[in-house]
Amino acid sequence: MRIPLLASVLTLLGPALAAQTTRYRDAVFAQVQAQNNIAYGSAVNRFTNLTETLRLDLYQPQADTASARPAVVIVHGGGFTGGDKATGQMVQQGQDFARRGYVAV
Repeated sequence: MRIPLLASVLTLLGPALAAQTTRYRDAVFAQVQAQNNIAYGSAVNRFTNLTETLRLDLYQPQADTASARPAVVIVHGGGFTGGDKATGQMVQQGQDFARRGYVAV
């Protein structure tokens, strides 16, 4: 009995749902603009006692006209002793979020 009710609700809401934008949910931008190795700070490396520059990669949807977008911060694992922001999985996540309209760091 629940399936007909669900079908009725979807039939009624279908046009309204289809009219809504899919930005932030689906990939709506084909191209991503990436800026790599942007310096944002520095920290002392506890193993070498040398000060290192901290860098991030920034992913944005290319040709987006929105003046304000939500941001997503992606942090790789490694316990501050390993890991790399340039691994395939990290890059893919940044690009995927940007294709949906987010700014990804």
